Amino acid sequence: MGHTVSNVSRRAIILLLLLPAVALSDEIETYLFGVFPHVPTSKLFEMYSPVAKDFEAKLGVPVSVRTRSSYYEFEEAIISQVYDIALIQPYNYPDAHDKYNYLPVARRSDQLSALLLVRKESDYQRLADIRGRIIASTAKTAAVSRLMESEVLAAGFDPQHDFVRVYKNNHFSCMQTVLIGGADACITSVRALDHYHKVKLIDKFRIIHESKKIPHVLYVVHKRVPQAHRDAIKQTILNWQNTPSGREILAQSQMIGFSEAHDSEYDVLR
Repeated sequence: MGHTVSNVSRRAIILLLLLPAVALSDEIETYLFGVFPHVPTSKLFEMYSPVAKDFEAKLGVPVSVRTRSSYYEFEEAIISQVYDIALIQPYNYPDAHDKYNYLPVARRSDQLSALLLVRKESDYQRLADIRGRIIASTAKTAAVSRLMESEVLAAGFDPQHDFVRVYKNNHFSCMQTVLIGGADACITSVRALDHYHKVKLIDKFRIIHESKKIPHVLYVVHKRVPQAHRDAIKQTILNWQNTPSGREILAQSQMIGFSEAHDSEYDVLR
């Protein structure tokens, strides 16, 4: 996505943070807003451009949406501290906070679980029925993949040998793989199913297993962002559900309301 120059400038800012009393607010040119690649890139920009514009309006600083083509590349961008603001999956949070200077701002108010979907006409009824079959999912490190792997282990199966795994770029391609017969099941989330409700394909699937629940996706802000801007970003996100324009932003990004995020909520993932 052409991050070379931006990476260099941001690494320089990170080094400046080591110096006492450095005022960075006057040097801000653009904030990079990273979103983990849970949907195709074109759809992602459509969903999150209104978010970036709202941040711009509240901060008085240009905000540019960024993503990467895979979960692994996005995680590398977090490790490199490329983004000033980011929407990340929950399993990325502990390292983002503990190692890479990101602070929690707001999390999706509900909780996240992983769903195991099959074609409606299939004979599969429960998790055990998929043993020896092909399961599609997003990246191995994706939250839903990790959640379902925990379910498989709890059921007494070996996720490495009792199932054939196929990894796809995003939730849409995972479900599409099941529809065309390239996999027997797909690991996905309730939010991803919303798309299939809208295109009236939801009746093509059946849920045969749901995982335990964990804290949901969240917005984080890098420590280099001035406190006043961190506070403004938090209040902007928390207020979306209270105004017509904010509710439109939530609908566009297919999100419900957000609650203030606290570091301790993600201890379960540590």
